[in-house]
Amino acid sequence: MQDLPQPVMLYFKDACKGGSKKDGYHRYADLEIIGSSGSIAEATLIQTARIMLAEEGYSDTAVEVNSLGDHDSMQRFVRELTAYYRKHVNDMNAECRQVLKDDPLELLSSCDESSKQLNELAPKSMDFLCENSRHHLEELLEYFDSMNIPYSINNSLIANRKYCTETIFAIVNTDPEAVRKGKRILAVGVRYNGLSRKLNLKRDITGVGISILVKGNKPELRKTLTKMKRPIASFVQLGMDSKLLSLDVIEKLRQVKVPLYLSLAKDRLGAQVSSVEKYHTPYVIVMGKKEAVDKTAIVRKNDTHAQEIVSLEDLPKYMKKAEANYWK
Repeated sequence: MQDLPQPVMLYFKDACKGGSKKDGYHRYADLEIIGSSGSIAEATLIQTARIMLAEEGYSDTAVEVNSLGDHDSMQRFVRELTAYYRKHVNDMNAECRQVLKDDPLELLSSCDESSKQLNELAPKSMDFLCENSRHHLEELLEYFDSMNIPYSINNSLIANRKYCTETIFAIVNTDPEAVRKGKRILAVGVRYNGLSRKLNLKRDITGVGISILVKGNKPELRKTLTKMKRPIASFVQLGMDSKLLSLDVIEKLRQVKVPLYLSLAKDRLGAQVSSVEKYHTPYVIVMGKKEAVDKTAIVRKNDTHAQEIVSLEDLPKYMKKAEANYWK
């Protein structure tokens, strides 16, 4: 896949072992984006997973997030964390001492009461982030704010440091009854920029994925699509302001069943225009900085080059009508 046009977006459905039969959950799907280093990749996966979970009936959800940073940030954090735990090794039970020998990061998620008390004062990975890692996390939090996604920082979220880097996140069920029954975790995700080196590839390939855990209460949602509608438009965004609004705009169009081609992981206008020319869609929806401020979009018809400014509130209805007229 490293030779395919980047980013590559894919999913595994019912392909991986995981979850627990005891609590009625199983691993429904893994969604992956390979070849995108920007925080838009995490935001896209989290938004997609939340929508899938909402359609399954999980309407009360929030996101928990942490960051281990790049390789150097993680190394500094692990050194400080190990030194901290060693100072308090006499306060640990035998099992926790063994975990400390194997991997000190594992202690951060320990359910042992003595470890919980230690972890309250333990070093936090976010205090060791380099500038790029901090910026990556801040951008992701901006997406959450723009989409009104409830979130919190969870310093105990960890991942396999052999290949995972930067962000770690989980979608949790905030329904009190689910929390009481211990069924909080609905999806978990990590960025794995270090994986390609572990596979002995010659260059770094960025990637991020999320595993969705759901109770199979709506089997009709899992029917295999044999035919997909041809997208009526390509979506082009210019600048961070428009990108922050993009996922919400795209979701509103999806709700009225208006299919689009997207290039959210591409920042350069030239790369996005190339995608538009490749797909030959009847319409192009453009959001730049001015449109983001005005909460509008430019809708251009490709055959006549006629264009119109449409408010984001009216865009779903406008595009649904345009689609119906075009396919008459």
